[in-house]
Amino acid sequence: MFKNNVPSKVSPKAEVTERKILDAALEMFRSKGFDETTVRDIAAAAEVATGAAYYYYPSKDAIVLAFYQQSCAEMQPRIEDALAKSSKNLEDRL
Repeated sequence: MFKNNVPSKVSPKAEVTERKILDAALEMFRSKGFDETTVRDIAAAAEVATGAAYYYYPSKDAIVLAFYQQSCAEMQPRIEDALAKSSKNLEDRL
């Protein structure tokens, strides 16, 4: 979990809860759309209290930001590997 863009120490249970909320939100955004999805809907789909959803993510925008941060963190090693390749051919590097 990130607080003020700094990774914080969280318990394994908290990580699972946070992940459930994020996964439920992304699925609902895909199926219902961002505007039609509420945090209450997300909490229900994740099987957590609405207050818990707001504890981890104070808004739907915060959920999207967390997804982008996670995606960037997961891609960083791949990007570094691609940049380290000696090939000058863009297709090879991608």
